[in-house]
Amino acid sequence: METGTVVEQSAPLTPGPKRRKTWLAGVAVLVVLGVGAAVVARSLQASPAIPASNLYKVEYAAAQTEIQTQGTIESESEINLSFQGSGGKIVQLNAKVGDHVHAGQLLAAVDDSAQRAQLAAAQAAEAQAEGNLAAAQARLVQVTEGPTQATVAVAQSNVDKAKAALAAAQQQYQDQKALYDDRTAAYQQVVAAQNAVNQAKAALDMAQQNQSANIQAAQSELSAAQQQLATAQQNYQQAQQQYGNITEDQVKQAYQDYLNALASYQSYQKNGFAGPNPYAGVLQSTLNVYQGLNTGYTALQQAQQAYTSAQAAVAKAQSDLTSAQNAVSTAQAQYDAAQKNLEVAQQVYNDRTQAKTALDNAASAVQQAEAALKNAQAAYQQTVQPPDQGSLQAAQAGVQTAQAGVQTAQAQLQAAQVAEDNTQLKAPADGVITQKLHDAGDVVAPNQPVFVLDVKQLQVNVQVSETQVHFVHPGDTLTMTVPQLPGVTLTGKVFEVYPTPEPGNPSTYDVKATLNDPSGQAKPGMTGQVTLHVGNQDKVILLPTMALYTVNGQTGVFVVSRKGSAGAPGQASNSAAANGPQPGAGENATGNLTVSPAFAGGSQGSGAAGSQVRVLNLPPGVVFRPVTVSSWGTFESVISSGLQPGDEVLLGESKFVAGTDKLDPSLTQSGQG
Repeated sequence: METGTVVEQSAPLTPGPKRRKTWLAGVAVLVVLGVGAAVVARSLQASPAIPASNLYKVEYAAAQTEIQTQGTIESESEINLSFQGSGGKIVQLNAKVGDHVHAGQLLAAVDDSAQRAQLAAAQAAEAQAEGNLAAAQARLVQVTEGPTQATVAVAQSNVDKAKAALAAAQQQYQDQKALYDDRTAAYQQVVAAQNAVNQAKAALDMAQQNQSANIQAAQSELSAAQQQLATAQQNYQQAQQQYGNITEDQVKQAYQDYLNALASYQSYQKNGFAGPNPYAGVLQSTLNVYQGLNTGYTALQQAQQAYTSAQAAVAKAQSDLTSAQNAVSTAQAQYDAAQKNLEVAQQVYNDRTQAKTALDNAASAVQQAEAALKNAQAAYQQTVQPPDQGSLQAAQAGVQTAQAGVQTAQAQLQAAQVAEDNTQLKAPADGVITQKLHDAGDVVAPNQPVFVLDVKQLQVNVQVSETQVHFVHPGDTLTMTVPQLPGVTLTGKVFEVYPTPEPGNPSTYDVKATLNDPSGQAKPGMTGQVTLHVGNQDKVILLPTMALYTVNGQTGVFVVSRKGSAGAPGQASNSAAANGPQPGAGENATGNLTVSPAFAGGSQGSGAAGSQVRVLNLPPGVVFRPVTVSSWGTFESVISSGLQPGDEVLLGESKFVAGTDKLDPSLTQSGQG
């Protein structure tokens, strides 16, 4: 019987990369790996004749902690400060308009009870995963070497850590339960808000009652002030007409001339010369000039001061009249605001959803910690009682599975830590608060401005590709060099990562950062090379997204399996299939499977409607293996579990050659074949 492949086609198999701007959560490193560099070109033993160009050999990708890109210096001085990736009810508001704040200063915080519970759960899960890995590693050592004093000590340490983690989770649950049961604070907020409404209503009533009398009094005050201003202006003009323009320097000079004449007169008198004093006339003349100028200058100054005071009195009277006219509207606005705050306080008091979620998360963390302790205790028992030496293969597989679990748990823990950090709003740079857009108790959405900060310093707008933007977070540092400034290195700190791509350029996102220029030479509009310093990670597995498919609801890849020799269940009963390798643990034979791209048409994790193919039989030795994708990308995705270095994966454009028979050419990747 001839080996072949039968396909029932409803639409081409198109995992379309092109398509979607995605956030790759939980990964803090940048990996750049060309697909072509990882394509293997070696023959497959006991496997179908698949072209080497259609195979991708899985390897650990070299992790990087830097992103190289371009940036443009801008002169914007005001920054909208908002909670990144998180929202909620504001419980702290530590700044007001006019405050001078410093970089890193805590300005506001939202209720983080749910995030703290999630973080505790993630910490417990990470501790459990670490415990599982330690147990698996200890198990492998036991199988190969038998128990040692060191492995027993490690197992005991893991038990102690698990007990401590359980105690911490239980304490967190008790704290959360106390918060859930105690509603005093929420009730006091309702009472305070009601009192504020009553006071605002009384003020409104008073303003409405007194409005007419207050306006009349303010108008009378304004009329009197205007009359005083007219009189003062007339007096000032008369003084100017009478004395002209006399300056203080003229008065001082006249006085000095008088003193000089007096000195000459007194000197002549002292020497006892005979006859009349020749300086008497000069002395009298200079005295008359000084007295005339001084009198005129004093009169001008008094008239001008009276005129200025009258102007201030008119301005005050006009302000008082405006306040009297607006008193009712101002009191009405304060009353409306008090009513809104009362509604918010009542809603918080009545809606316990968030508090219940936080309590449930804390309870889940306790359950996970209890499971981790049981695992650690079981691992300890396995350590002191070495298993049968024949379980080496199972122990090795257990280490691989536990390593994948640790990677996943660490990614989830990092995501939980980021979510907790996002509940605090800190100043990205030194500056002055120019606007406060919300008050304590308000509920804000992610990226909704809370403050406006005038930093009075340069900024840089950095363009980051969609495959890299998920590694960038507020607080990351950067360095920048500009061709026009040789030898000068600028530094900065990211304060905003735009959640949507640039208009007309869906593959690029904007990142904003403050910029420090000690040299003072940088100018707006200059462009240069930017190095973003992001997180760290020892190693990751990066896979072309085109290789990912959804099979019967599971995301995975088609791998060339080399495990076993018996035929896999579900494959066609032909000679080639009967002699093909058997799928390993978690793998499925590729017969009778509903297959669709895992990342197509703007979705991930499920195939696009109308793009499914019924594959009845693929080449012997090709099996479907589920994987966990921790970070999705249009062209490359990060795999946290399911693959190991050395695995060989079929790329999306593979023709699946089986002997001399091929799949229908229409089953190539969209835009690839």
